[in-house]
Amino acid sequence: MGAKVKKSAELPVGEHKKMTWAQRLKRVFNIDATICNRCGGAVKIIACFQATTGL
Repeated sequence: MGAKVKKSAELPVGEHKKMTWAQRLKRVFNIDATICNRCGGAVKIIACFQATTGL
């Protein structure tokens, strides 16, 4: 009879977890932008170009 308590890990319908562009690349295209292609070490992302004008 009491109110139903929602667990913090559950997301209501219509709400989505925020993802970085690197996480989206990994999820959709299986491209891991956080791993170096040459040595396999971690990569630090320092910039992201979103528009091609002015390059």
